[in-house]
Amino acid sequence: MKTKKIRVNNCADITVVVNRLSSAADLVKSEADAINYLAQWPRIANKLEQRTKIKMHALARSHAEFAIAWGVLLNQLKRVVKLAGDFWEEWADDNVPYINERSRQDYMKVAKHPDVHCHSNLGIYRMLKLVSIKERSGLKVAYLIGKIIPPSKKEQPYSLAEVDRRLEATAFWAKCQRAGITKAPYEEILNLCDDKVKPDKKLFKRLQSMQKSGEDIKQYLTQLHMNGGSVASKDVGGPYMMHFNYAATTMMQSIKATVADPKALKEVDRTIFNDLKTLLLKMESRLEGKNETVSCSNGPGGHLEVPKTISQKAA
Repeated sequence: MKTKKIRVNNCADITVVVNRLSSAADLVKSEADAINYLAQWPRIANKLEQRTKIKMHALARSHAEFAIAWGVLLNQLKRVVKLAGDFWEEWADDNVPYINERSRQDYMKVAKHPDVHCHSNLGIYRMLKLVSIKERSGLKVAYLIGKIIPPSKKEQPYSLAEVDRRLEATAFWAKCQRAGITKAPYEEILNLCDDKVKPDKKLFKRLQSMQKSGEDIKQYLTQLHMNGGSVASKDVGGPYMMHFNYAATTMMQSIKATVADPKALKEVDRTIFNDLKTLLLKMESRLEGKNETVSCSNGPGGHLEVPKTISQKAA
């Protein structure tokens, strides 16, 4: 077979050129065909290098689409080079020096997973992360994308920082699923990543142990989140403080809901409210380093005052 001559000059889009090279390489079936195909490479090498470098400085999405096209071509070239009896890495270093070995491997890896190609808006490195999660978990890309970018966010997409956070959470969640830790809810892991805590091996082993012993993993992750993730590295304050932070956060949510509901305010017990306020004032005093007794005050002299709505409706 005589390989068709591929013209670079007449094509404005370098991505199309790369796709044509891939299509031509796909037709190579014998050693003679491979040698004939590779013989054309020096003729287009210089112009291909110049235009490839320019394209790589484009926006992330176009770079990702271009990287996919190059990945397809590199996979085809590897087959052709081996068919011609040459060594792939040496040939690539000599003939495609403008794409380093690590990038070549990344492009080729993404190219082998067509189901991630439609998510090029994430950028090449997030696509690689998605491929890695897919390979390790065995889950379908469509399912993983549903976790990372829910359907409700298709019109108003997340920022890339949020996508990175959700990718990190999805990777850890998929690892847990693969290890049989089925009681680790995705949302709780996502909330934990929100505290800038990177789930590590220590946390993973802890969850494995809890799964075997039948402990409440959801509650543990919730408390971990409420405590700012500090329990992931060291048990500051012990379980007692974990429970306190969890209870305090739940109480704040209840208070907000009660204040927003006039009917609920009528049911507020004034005695309990005053006791709670007294304890909070004592805690405020201790936090400020004052070891003094603070009495409850309903007037302007106290740090906290009973809202007028509660004073009037609960009295």
